[in-house]
Amino acid sequence: MKSCVSEACLLILCGQECQGIDIGMVVDNGIKMNVEGVGVRAGTCDDCMEFNEEISRIMIEALSENAFFDENDGLLNAISFSKSHSA
Repeated sequence: MKSCVSEACLLILCGQECQGIDIGMVVDNGIKMNVEGVGVRAGTCDDCMEFNEEISRIMIEALSENAFFDENDGLLNAISFSKSHSA
């Protein structure tokens, strides 16, 4: 889950501009995570020129269950994913 949170933060920070990131976690029959950009807007990050968005998406989908990427008008607003105790 730690790798998924890290990749989610990279996705939100490196593909656009935002004021910050909110990370939420719920623990019940497993762990449910939500990583959300605050004040997301179009833009680019000069420090992330070699960042590969597709690899981060694949890693999140492979390492978690039920990955969901909340996008609106080409901007990535939030990523949620979970992992059950039995997995």
